[in-house]
Amino acid sequence: MEYGTKKSPHRENVIGNPKGVYAKSKFLASKFLIECYKKYKFPVTVIRFYQLFGPNQDTNRFIPILINACLNKKEFATSSGVQSRDFLYVDDAIDAIIKCIQSKNSKGKIFNIGAGVPVKLKKIIDKSKFQFEEIESFYYFPSNRWDFKTNEGMLIKLPKKNILESLQFTDLIKTNVQFKNNKIIDLRISDRIIATNE
Repeated sequence: MEYGTKKSPHRENVIGNPKGVYAKSKFLASKFLIECYKKYKFPVTVIRFYQLFGPNQDTNRFIPILINACLNKKEFATSSGVQSRDFLYVDDAIDAIIKCIQSKNSKGKIFNIGAGVPVKLKKIIDKSKFQFEEIESFYYFPSNRWDFKTNEGMLIKLPKKNILESLQFTDLIKTNVQFKNNKIIDLRISDRIIATNE
């Protein structure tokens, strides 16, 4: 937001061109704090996150809006979706904050933090075409991992990350006759499917 109309990807040493009162206030606050470090060694680190997402996020954000629309079988207003965004899971954001706090070299610096992989909004919408109405219930765990149970009684254990690939792969599993009689599909281990009847 502080970079405004500057072309991405953004580098921390680029002077921003923010638009709007909120963006300008963030930019000026960062500038003020960095000046405080330079003059008085005030211990400050500026972190600029990109598109965060995760559990308990406000429902007026893109991914929660998309999920709720799918669950309730409702349409929602959106653009053409050709713009790209860098989505960062909340756990990764927390890890970044902790590392900045623990690092002696982070003081007086600005860090842009994202996943580093821009994704078009249209791609997320297209890959979310999993039939959410076929889901009986969701289960959330403190480790920030999700399971869900289908109306047919199949329990699917999802990994923490790679949400797009997991949704797409889960849809393929549900329609594959090879897994028709399995009650539990475990996708938590990378590059492996564990299918059981227990």
